[in-house]
Amino acid sequence: MKIDMSVFQKVHKELYCSNSPGYSGALAFWKIEKLCDDAEAFYLSEYGCYYVIRNKHLLIYYSPDALCHIPIDELNSLECISMKAEIFDTIKDKLSGFNVNYGENLHYDKNYIPSIFTRDDFGIIDFDFSNEEHYEIAAKCVNGSDEFMGTASEFTASHFKRIKANYISCSVFDPMLWFFIQDKQTKKLIGTAVSTYQRAVKETLLDWIYILPQYQGKGAGRFMMQEIIRRSIDRSNIIQVGGTVEFYKKCGFYTKKVDVWAPKPGYSFHAPSICP
Repeated sequence: MKIDMSVFQKVHKELYCSNSPGYSGALAFWKIEKLCDDAEAFYLSEYGCYYVIRNKHLLIYYSPDALCHIPIDELNSLECISMKAEIFDTIKDKLSGFNVNYGENLHYDKNYIPSIFTRDDFGIIDFDFSNEEHYEIAAKCVNGSDEFMGTASEFTASHFKRIKANYISCSVFDPMLWFFIQDKQTKKLIGTAVSTYQRAVKETLLDWIYILPQYQGKGAGRFMMQEIIRRSIDRSNIIQVGGTVEFYKKCGFYTKKVDVWAPKPGYSFHAPSICP
């Protein structure tokens, strides 16, 4: 049964924070919340099951018994399915045409005791939002990263200005979570850290985390992570990240859950409201 999105939003915050094995939403709360603006919510009363579909993409799923109750015909009519792997695996043999990808959702372990990590050769420079050069340097860190090198697209200062504007519009902008790593010897800014903080759920999301390749493996990345955690830990119930799994696991993150991203050939995810 289709329900009004405002009805679903009233229960969504509780579902997201509940740690229920029956809830799946692969993105941070503020991103899901924004994507729901142009999505449809459904409720299956006989199972207490909620789910959200946006542009033929199953974006959120919740069932208290951690089983999938959406009819298979309805699932096969979609273009993409995002779901917790342990739920998806119970129905995958009945689906057709999807390219299944598994990904780890990482949360920081507050019981993790890191070794004291200080580096005299690296320093922290806070992002100066009035300094045009800082936006340009942040873009260069992205363009120089392993993920973007050799791609046709190129990040610009304008991308980071739009990221800032999006964060402000979604009430997750925190200037304290924008900073650079500096090579003290050369004074060069060699990495950028841009994260969000959402007070409604006390969640920090590590969003744009880049160290130039020539400085990777030299301690700059761990130095950056230590600073992000220091700025976040006392006020955050959740600190999460996606990306280079093994590196983050060395910095105190663990696999909270495994998610499935299963698009059909030709599907393209569009989210202009949260992406630059």
